[in-house]
Amino acid sequence: MQRQRVLVIVGPTAVGKTELSLQIAETLGAEIISADSMQVYRGMNIGTAKPSPRDRIRVRHHLIDVVDPDQAFNVADYVELAEAALLELSGRSTIPVLTGGRACILMPYWTVFFFRIPRRIRTCAPGWKNKQRLIQPDSTLN
Repeated sequence: MQRQRVLVIVGPTAVGKTELSLQIAETLGAEIISADSMQVYRGMNIGTAKPSPRDRIRVRHHLIDVVDPDQAFNVADYVELAEAALLELSGRSTIPVLTGGRACILMPYWTVFFFRIPRRIRTCAPGWKNKQRLIQPDSTLN
């Protein structure tokens, strides 16, 4: 995968990440990749602060409403879907805006994409940070 710029917007709940990401995405012609652990679930619209249908028309969003609540879904699944979205955007020369505030979602994403960790050792299980220490960053990305 070719090196790609990714704009990341993080912060605590209710500080305006969604509106900021919409404004930036409109300005840059970018698309938003949600990094929210609850917005991936279909039908869970109350309490998840999902972008409105109007906002999703305003700017294309990825990783919202992609899995049913009764399906197993974890960070490894998220990273796989995020990787596919990132590759799609890269193929269209579109800037991704990764928006969310959950460290358990974002840290594996950053680790995988910025340090090129092989798929077989990606995990968010307890102790995943210990595995991270065994891996050196891919020198071709520097």
